[in-house]
Amino acid sequence: MRTVFFRLALASCLLTALPVVISAAAAAEPTRVPPEARWTAISSEVEARIESLLETSLSDAGKVSSRIDELRVDPGLSPAERDAVLYGYLQRLRRLPPGTLPSFILDRLSAMPPLAVTGHEEGPHHPVPLFNVAAAARGLANEWDWREGFEQVTRSADTAALAGALATAPADGARYRGMVAALEQLPRYRLDELALQCASTPIGCGPGRVEIELARGNVGWLETWIASAQAPELAAQLPGLRRQLAREAADALMLVAMQHPDKSIAALAMSDLTDHLPKSPQIRREWGAHLVGLLDDPALGGAAALQLARMDNEDWLQAAASRPLGETGRRRLELLAELESALESGRPDPEDAP
Repeated sequence: MRTVFFRLALASCLLTALPVVISAAAAAEPTRVPPEARWTAISSEVEARIESLLETSLSDAGKVSSRIDELRVDPGLSPAERDAVLYGYLQRLRRLPPGTLPSFILDRLSAMPPLAVTGHEEGPHHPVPLFNVAAAARGLANEWDWREGFEQVTRSADTAALAGALATAPADGARYRGMVAALEQLPRYRLDELALQCASTPIGCGPGRVEIELARGNVGWLETWIASAQAPELAAQLPGLRRQLAREAADALMLVAMQHPDKSIAALAMSDLTDHLPKSPQIRREWGAHLVGLLDDPALGGAAALQLARMDNEDWLQAAASRPLGETGRRRLELLAELESALESGRPDPEDAP
């Protein structure tokens, strides 16, 4: 009997609690609003709440978390307005120094689900946050990390500590990117000190050493590094070589990269050199002749043919006609001719233009 009574009592409790559970689940669902609610949600009350949160951040940051809790259930604001307050608050924080808001609160906001959603402009049935608080929080965290990295490099006088920070900071992080950006602002003597410190450190400053030598314009060191660098690291650095160095220096390094054992690196360097050819007809013909000479290469011939297809015919046809090629090279030339013919047939006749 006790067992039966217990089961009946348990069932009664579950049935009593069920509406509460359903209600809580329904409350967790975001409110669907029209896109124009983004503008109507910005009111004087919302602005006042933003300013109040900012004041709390500056006077007692420890209370911000509880203020956010209160805001999320504030019956005096609509769901869209509550999200608007947090979104506007995060935008205003961008004007303040890094660390104004404790990192654990930023982490919490970065994972916060929206209270109001609307239809995506390319698909109304796909809901997106009306105010993307989580994305704004992640963006602020990245911006502050970048600024901290930048300021660490420009303000630190401790060369050993700075070299260690470059060696240990994750290369895909915002802080590291800020540090790299700051290297270009350092005077030459500071870059020389950093390079010397890296050279005498067992871990060698990691990928930060490459960034230091790029900022120094040390082409000789970079040539040696390119010859033995791992392909993933080198592929990530090739755009920086082109962006930071003078054209002649970048061209010389790309030619070194074309000799790299990993042929994917050679193909990337080949593409870069084609992209940055000067207008000089002679130089363009010389490069075209060089590419024609690679058509028989089993590893690079396909990449060379692709670059020839991107160039004007007059830059390489003469070299192709005068240079003896093997069967593979001739076949690639035939494919280039077929491609050109197909492109020509698809172009409208100027006489038929309206």
